[in-house]
This record gives sequence, C-alpha cells and structure tokens, in this order.
Amino acid sequence: MSQLPPRALIADPDAVWRERARAALVERGFACEVAEDGEQARQLLDAIAFDLLVTELALPRKHGHALIVETLAHRPSPKVVVLSHLSDARLVRDLLSRGVDDYLHKTIPADLLGTKMQALFELDRWRASQAAAQGSDAPVHHQTSLEAIEHHLWMVSEYYARAMTPLFDQEVMIPELPRGIRDFIIRLSADERAAAQASMVQVANTRSTPRVEVLATAIALEVDDRMHPVADPVKLMIRDISSTGVKMLHTRALPAGDLVLSWPAETISGYTFRLPLCVTRCRPIGRFYDIGGQFDIPPAVIEASRKAAEEALAVTS
Repeated sequence: MSQLPPRALIADPDAVWRERARAALVERGFACEVAEDGEQARQLLDAIAFDLLVTELALPRKHGHALIVETLAHRPSPKVVVLSHLSDARLVRDLLSRGVDDYLHKTIPADLLGTKMQALFELDRWRASQAAAQGSDAPVHHQTSLEAIEHHLWMVSEYYARAMTPLFDQEVMIPELPRGIRDFIIRLSADERAAAQASMVQVANTRSTPRVEVLATAIALEVDDRMHPVADPVKLMIRDISSTGVKMLHTRALPAGDLVLSWPAETISGYTFRLPLCVTRCRPIGRFYDIGGQFDIPPAVIEASRKAAEEALAVTS
C-alpha cells in the first residue's frame, strides 16, 4: 500500500506568498490547502487532520500566534512552521519554546522552503526505522541499568535526607516547563545516537560510570555553600543519569555552582531523590540550555556502596 502524502495547510494573507509556498510544497510531494486569514485556517484545522501548518504571524481575524497556541494545545497536533516577515527575538523564543518546529524568514528561497519541509518528515521516518531496528531487548537493559543507578543514588539521597527535606517543604509556585521540551529531548537524543553510530560525532562520556537515558521533570534549587537557597526553585528536564552525575535541559542558563535537585525515582515506587549537585557545564543547544552536573557524594557513601557491591557479588558467585 502506498503511503499517503503529508497534508499541509498554508496560512498567509499575501496571495503571492501563499502560492509560492504552496507550489514549493506540492513539488516536494505535499497535498496542500491554503487559508488567507487566521479564522479560515482555524476552521480548516478543525475539519481536516493536517500534518503540517505553515503560517504567517500577521494574519487578519486571528493572529498567527493565537492560531499556533490553539493548534499546539490539541493532540495530536501537526508540525508547525512560522514563515513570516516578523523577526522579533522574544517572539521567536516564545514560539520555539511552545513547540514550534521552525521559524523561517520570508527571505528564504522557495526551493529551500520545500526542501526543509520535506526534511522534517523524512527525519521522522528515519527515526522510526532506527527505533524499530533497536529490537525488543533494549528496554530490559535500560531498566536493569537504571535500577542499579537508582539504588546507588538512594543511599546518597538517604544520607542527605534530613538536610534536604526542609528545602522542599515550602509551598512555592514553580513555572511549568514549556510543552515542547520533551519532544525536543527525544529528537535531540535520537540525533545524537544516530551521529555516534555513523561516526559523525564522538560523544565523550566525562563521567566515570555508565549513563542511562531518562525523561524526568526535576525541581532545582540554587543554594550557597551552607545549603541556604539563593534563588527561587525552577523546573528542568533530566535527559540522562548515572551514579555520579546528570544531564539536563532548561529554558535558561544556570550559573556554575551548587544546586539541590529533586526528582521522582522510576524503579523505586513512591521515592523522591533529593541530592546536591555541582553544575559543571551550561551551553545553549537550540532554544534550550544543556546543563551537566556532578552529584556531591560523600566518601562514606562511596565506601558503603563499594562494600554492598562486593557483598552482592560474593552472594552470586
């Protein structure tokens, strides 16, 4: 059975730009509908399951920003690409943080527009084929590795429990993470794995222990050397974890320094980790910030963990 072409909706009040974009996408195999204002685009989106929305922001009857927010609020939502003369940096950041797939200026050549839209869907198909090729054994290995890591971190968390618990007892409103951050991490991780497999990039593991990919929302609290809060808590997303450190994504940069990190365990039912963390890396990556850190693990806990591992090995041998 042949695969149906992706369906695209182009919303633009300028008839010349509508036709230019429509022709570029049709040439790349898209089935296209057009709308000349935001309300007409909304009605079409309600009636038809589109795979892609390409929209100008300056739309009559309903602004493009409102159209995008409404579109992304529904699941499943189409891919959304802004094609606009507007280039306000704050507006761009806001829309990308909400989950918009790309923001293009109308100086882009029509053939390049078509190529970029085609690439969005080809990349999805490639990722799906890579995921299928992973086989059914990967989740078991992931769970086993994560269980070992979380058991070690449980001992560290319990060591700090008395000092950490009061830091999170206060009722504080913490802004939610943008809706697009989880999908961004999934795409980023898939691209990093693919690049490593193709030997395009050597991904260095600066931690001394294996890391496991996870997706967990954590609360981070910046503290001084006496464990006193120095800023309001924030939410960020954990990308991967090891027994010595963690990799995260956040909407803004965090200074190199000390944090207290709290997040729910995956393999220990009902348990919440609370650990001190030293931020060692913070760099922009797309519209977010990639943040790495090392857990502050006391020597006594390291020694206890080593002895526990030796005892477990002696029992099984």
